Amino acid sequence: MMFNRKIVQFLLVPLIIILWVSGNAAGEYSPNATTLPATDVTSTSATLKGEVNPNGLDTVAFFASADAPGTRSHFQDTPFQNIGNGSSYVPVNHTLTGLKPGTNYSYVIKAKNSFNVSSGEPKFFITNFTQPSAPRNLTATASVSSITLNWNAPDNNGGSPILSYRIYRGNASRGEKFQTSVGNTLSYTDTPEARGQTYHYMVSAVNSVGEGAVSNEANATLAPTPTVTPNVIATPTALTVRVASDPLSVAIGQTSTITVIVTADGKEISGANVILNSTKEGKVNPATGTTDLFGHVTSTFTGSAAGKATIKAVVKKEGFEEGKGQIQFIVGPAPTMTVITKLSSITGMITDAKTNEPVQNAKVTIDGISATTGPDGLYELQINAGEYKNLIVTKPGYATISRSVNVTEGGIKVDFSIMPAQATPWVWVILLIAAISASLIYILVIKKGKKVEDEEKELCIHCKAPIPIDSEFCTSCGKKQEEMKRFCMNCGASMPHTSERCPRCNKLPPSGADVKTCWKCGEVIPNVANFCGTCGAGQPI
Repeated sequence: MMFNRKIVQFLLVPLIIILWVSGNAAGEYSPNATTLPATDVTSTSATLKGEVNPNGLDTVAFFASADAPGTRSHFQDTPFQNIGNGSSYVPVNHTLTGLKPGTNYSYVIKAKNSFNVSSGEPKFFITNFTQPSAPRNLTATASVSSITLNWNAPDNNGGSPILSYRIYRGNASRGEKFQTSVGNTLSYTDTPEARGQTYHYMVSAVNSVGEGAVSNEANATLAPTPTVTPNVIATPTALTVRVASDPLSVAIGQTSTITVIVTADGKEISGANVILNSTKEGKVNPATGTTDLFGHVTSTFTGSAAGKATIKAVVKKEGFEEGKGQIQFIVGPAPTMTVITKLSSITGMITDAKTNEPVQNAKVTIDGISATTGPDGLYELQINAGEYKNLIVTKPGYATISRSVNVTEGGIKVDFSIMPAQATPWVWVILLIAAISASLIYILVIKKGKKVEDEEKELCIHCKAPIPIDSEFCTSCGKKQEEMKRFCMNCGASMPHTSERCPRCNKLPPSGADVKTCWKCGEVIPNVANFCGTCGAGQPI
């Protein structure tokens, strides 16, 4: 069957429109990836987070280290995670282990499909500090009146520098109790009171987090007290002075308790006069005192300048040799003020952009915190006040939307109007098939029985002889038809400009105050016209 030009035009116009809409509806198939803040950060592990929109293609996602200023360590790319081929954001998580304490890491989420590879913005996290491991290789060496301890630093400082060491001493194995603290040094000389006694020691390390595990145990025995030869005048008994501090390190403006312990031949000495003084890094108050029944004098040290402070004690008592002792510890910078961010909130309503009705089960996410709307479309997020880049709304069947927000301490309200997602390309294929089928039914069924010759003939506008409808010149008089041709706005037939009624349907041109514009040539025609009187194009119903 031969189709005339009007039938071909009738078929091609909807086909072109549908293909154009289908091509634009396909959109961009590159996946969208968003890196989210890490959670559950410990000293050796962290959970990486992100979300990916596959945009309709089978997509895999993974996390990779990002090269960024301040990054000191990296990790291997995580395994691929299949996240499907949907059109909404899918959360992606992975827990890293075996990380170093107190270390800065930078990471980014990546998504890959057959169309492209996408990356989110880099995020950072720092693993927590932890207590140091135990000091190593503790040894104890005795002399006539003292025992010298030596040890090696811990294998792991917990990500924070060692500040001091704590000395534990006891008269029996595993019976050690805290004796004193020393600075960041690897040796200590103890002067126990009882000669001939075996002393047992252990040592632990302290960083900014706290005290770590104790070392191996070491012991040593002081030499017995020598026998006094008769007729030899004994010298006065020496006073033994030990100075202890708790804590052993302070910041500027902070205080530490200083305890002076005075003994002689292993016995506490009461009533002894104690004079204290310190270096320029701080002051002691009071600077003098008298030992109590237990041989103790207590004072307070206040740090005034950063550095290594030394506190010295001079002890005197009649009948005893003067004794001296000292302790050294660290005065650090003044502590910084911790800014506490007040908890605030984000509230709002999610509505359908077309119906303006509330949208239930829409997910609202910001900085790893999310909420889901109820039947009334309302949501609420509890979050610290501050500026945030991405407040994201997702809902299956709707386009994802996001915006930046500045959350004040009093909270803010943010409403969203989300647009239903466009139809998938196969819907347009069905529409195309339906349009072609309708055209064929019209040609084969509705038009069946009519004579093609009658539809293809019109009268010459000059001599009125019948000629083919698309003829440019009359076959009888030879005159050109185009200059005076117009079209019936009722049935679309070609007709002379001089005719009042259509030669085919015998109707007058429609009229009315309401008008519209021809979709093809732009001519203004009555709103009730079925065809354009200038170009003959059929108008939408």
